[in-house]
Amino acid sequence: MLDFLVTDLTPSGSEARWSIVIAGAFDTIKARYQRDQVAEVGKFGDLPGDGYPADWDPKLDSSAAFAEPPAVPTVFTVARSGSVLALGGNFFASGFTARRALAFYRKIG
Repeated sequence: MLDFLVTDLTPSGSEARWSIVIAGAFDTIKARYQRDQVAEVGKFGDLPGDGYPADWDPKLDSSAAFAEPPAVPTVFTVARSGSVLALGGNFFASGFTARRALAFYRKIG
């Protein structure tokens, strides 16, 4: 793990909803959930409570765009501003969309 971000997504007057976004150089979490260098873990209630892996996988790729030689795909940092999540790292694409080391995703909540 290289970076993480903790965000309170609790709607007004509702049960607590936390989002923990973990960034690094990994391809799975909990040995069975496919995640591509960044994972979101949602927790309800107290932050130390048990979490579950969200089903978000941005499919970051280190060799799909620009005919670059393969690199070790890594997310070095994550940041959030309002509903936008930014990822910075060593990757060239997200899915089929070219992204040169920086990608933005709109978050719901």
